[in-house]
Amino acid sequence: MKIQRPLPKSSALYPNTENILKKGNIPMSSLSRSDKKEIEKLRARLNDIYSGAAGEVWDEEDRWPSAEELSRIIPAIKAIFEDLVPSHTWSLNTIDKYDTPSQAAEFLFKRGATA
Repeated sequence: MKIQRPLPKSSALYPNTENILKKGNIPMSSLSRSDKKEIEKLRARLNDIYSGAAGEVWDEEDRWPSAEELSRIIPAIKAIFEDLVPSHTWSLNTIDKYDTPSQAAEFLFKRGATA
């Protein structure tokens, strides 16, 4: 019989906490096809946010966000996904996770965000 650990008390606030605990730090290559599709939808949504902050179509392979753009990107992302992910997602030491829409999508998905 497998013993399951109880979910943290915060699971009532963040309904996707169970999924976060199951995924942990699983490499993206081993995620299911549906998870990869969800990450791609999330990346497309984030790409729109990056494009809006830049004032032009965002080319992920050609550029990095400036400090000014990040100051618009991160609050916009937070406003949309704040209720879906734990509060520590927005701490200053995670700023490097928002360098590209793909990187941000993987980071947010692993914490429970969905498109």
